Amino acid sequence: MMNFLKAPKSGERDKRGKYGPSIFVVGLMFFLTPLVLGYPLNLGNTFLIHVGSMMMIFAIVSMGLDLVVGYLGLGTLGHAGFVGAAAYCYGILASRFDWAFIPAFFITLLFAFALAFLFALLTTKLGGTTFLMVNLALGLVIWGVGLRWSSMTGGDNGLGGIPRPELFGFVFDTPHRIFYFIFFFFVVTAFLLYRLAHSPYGLTLRGIKNSPKRMRALGYNVYTHRFIAYVLSGVVAGLAGILLASLNNFIGPMLSHVSESAKIFLMVLVGGGGTILGPIVGASMVIAVENIVAGWTERWNMILGAMYVLCVMFMPNGVVGLVAQVRHKIQQMRFNKGK
Repeated sequence: MMNFLKAPKSGERDKRGKYGPSIFVVGLMFFLTPLVLGYPLNLGNTFLIHVGSMMMIFAIVSMGLDLVVGYLGLGTLGHAGFVGAAAYCYGILASRFDWAFIPAFFITLLFAFALAFLFALLTTKLGGTTFLMVNLALGLVIWGVGLRWSSMTGGDNGLGGIPRPELFGFVFDTPHRIFYFIFFFFVVTAFLLYRLAHSPYGLTLRGIKNSPKRMRALGYNVYTHRFIAYVLSGVVAGLAGILLASLNNFIGPMLSHVSESAKIFLMVLVGGGGTILGPIVGASMVIAVENIVAGWTERWNMILGAMYVLCVMFMPNGVVGLVAQVRHKIQQMRFNKGK
């Protein structure tokens, strides 16, 4: 994991940010999924469409977490707390107070912003293992609230009866409709984060990851940049929480447990941090193992653990980083043959 959190060596060309066309191809694949599975004939495999929806939701979470893990090099095991807190907030407003989707959506995003702002005040001046452990503790606090505040959250039984989103009289009440509803937010999030990562702010985050002291000497406010990245990451996780509650019509306390935080961190690690494409690939792989491979074997957790170990040992830059390295070597071989 430590190799994964390190910045590229000085003088080493970083190719991990140039994946715009690849992100477009992945998005197109998600868009065509219901069509390929038989939507025109109403023969679609709704389970696979549901899995595709889950992939996009966790890709959104992972892309947000990548701002902290991949671009700043800070490990955290409390990020699922933002997902769970936002999901509970939206679920309570929509199911217990019968709020319409639009006001519940924006109030929940505001709540996620306030929670991320508070946690950022407590954590962004920290670093290393201390940062990781404090976020872990904060995530467990949210999990404990969801578990114990049974009169509002349902406790162990969870919170059910969350309605599907409705916009201007149109209800996203079928697997295909909710799929494309989630797809819209997936595309918007990927586009905005891609632009952010390639903006001067995103380049500054990379510089802070590489050498915070040098960036301070150049006049950059390291704390402010970390603070903003952390808050943005929390808001993006809150968006994913809203979508997850809308998709499943249910929220349980395990959604904010440390095991979920570890799973989200694994998605970034497997796909490749410091990119936008990497978390998308990592989320797709982990959700596929969790939902599809689990139907073939009860030991799918071992496969997930093996993925983690193999990535740490042989792919510190993730699958996307490995593909980039292989492609670069092939280009070098072709160039040398042409001489």
